[in-house]
Amino acid sequence: SALAVVPASVWAVADTCTWTGATDANWGTASNWSCTVDGAAAPENGDTLVFPGAASNKAMNNDLVGLIIDNIGVGGSGYTFGGNGFTISGVSALDATASVVVNAPVTFSGFNAVIAATAGNTITFNGVTTFASGGGEVNVGISGYDGTVDFVGNIQGSAATQFVAVEGAKAI
Repeated sequence: SALAVVPASVWAVADTCTWTGATDANWGTASNWSCTVDGAAAPENGDTLVFPGAASNKAMNNDLVGLIIDNIGVGGSGYTFGGNGFTISGVSALDATASVVVNAPVTFSGFNAVIAATAGNTITFNGVTTFASGGGEVNVGISGYDGTVDFVGNIQGSAATQFVAVEGAKAI
């Protein structure tokens, strides 16, 4: 009888990983994260990333290649995302209750993706932002999140049906 070998990645379960930044600024350093399923582990495809108010190394480097995450929640100020590009595949793609700067290239692939900051806060995309929503729309803001999303870098791809900003939210 033959023994079947299954790669560990097949067993990975979607996780919520909270940034502590305890060791350095690299996303690939396991000790920088506290994950609900994996404990201290670097993010894996399908995970949700949370960036709280109390953390170290808020100017970060995504040193993971080809990372596809479900969504990002930013709850603390002073965060800057740099390094390798990443894809956000969830509908509630990126929400922030504080301003955040994204210097890394980002692809939004979720159908009807939502990018939202609370009033008085701004999500700034300095890198290339790609929309690959498969026919859906891109929503800037949601109820209670009527801040600004600033696309400084190039935008590519398509929102297909529409690019929508809720009342009070701004896309610039």
